[in-house]
Amino acid sequence: MHVQAKGELSIAVNPEPALIKAACVKALNLYPAHKVHPTFNSPGKFVDMVGQGDQEVAIALDQVGGLTGMICWNGQLGNSVSFFGPYIFTEGDRAAGLLTEHLIHCVARTKATGLFSEMVTVALPTGDFESLGHLLLHQKDDTRVRQDCWYRHLREDMGASVWAHPSMVSFLEEVYNEHVLMRDIRVTDGHGETMHDRSVFSAHLQPELSKAVLLPMVLGADADECVQQHVATLVEENYTNIFFRLDLAYGWQAILGGVLMENGFVPKLVLPYGGKSDVVVFQYE
Repeated sequence: MHVQAKGELSIAVNPEPALIKAACVKALNLYPAHKVHPTFNSPGKFVDMVGQGDQEVAIALDQVGGLTGMICWNGQLGNSVSFFGPYIFTEGDRAAGLLTEHLIHCVARTKATGLFSEMVTVALPTGDFESLGHLLLHQKDDTRVRQDCWYRHLREDMGASVWAHPSMVSFLEEVYNEHVLMRDIRVTDGHGETMHDRSVFSAHLQPELSKAVLLPMVLGADADECVQQHVATLVEENYTNIFFRLDLAYGWQAILGGVLMENGFVPKLVLPYGGKSDVVVFQYE
């Protein structure tokens, strides 16, 4: 349960590993699995990631050193940074505001163009962010929960060129118009060039959420068959939340958009500069 903070709040400077692990445990106890960072279940691993610079973390304390909240963010992905939280352990919204301001200040000092999250909590002060839409995650009890995605520009967006399969163009035009993003959409669907025989996809699996995120590594002539096989295997293993991400900086990835949409995937979100360029998140339906 949330407790009352005592006195003024502050951000812990260089929090020690024990404090970070304690914050992970509190977050796990107070928030559902689809809201917490995947490695919180192994607090020691999360501490190692922070020590290696793969994760950044900010922890808020009250005047007597009690934990009041935590927020964490990844190292820069492409031109944007993704974050998780804020996870609040006390009553009121003071810790949420402090942690969010600290996050924005830290990331703004980098070269990142934007800041986004697909895993926010209700504590996020959304007035500082723009909604990119939401996903619906299937739960084991056959219910679905909403997962909102929020974004904040940190630099002026001068526009960009992106690649798209013809079947994706109308979706992209609608999203770019809605969010006033200047994009030159270049259409590509392959023109008979030589391809590898076999496609290669990577998969990030979260069994506790029945969630799988696929990324293209190599585009091959068997792309259609490869997508079908991956989906069939994941469905057989009871993965009900299957996603595929494409970076529109690369024409060869954009070509996959047509294959995905022919095999039951639907484009749901665009993450501005989520990779080298914008990243489209597809969900299997």
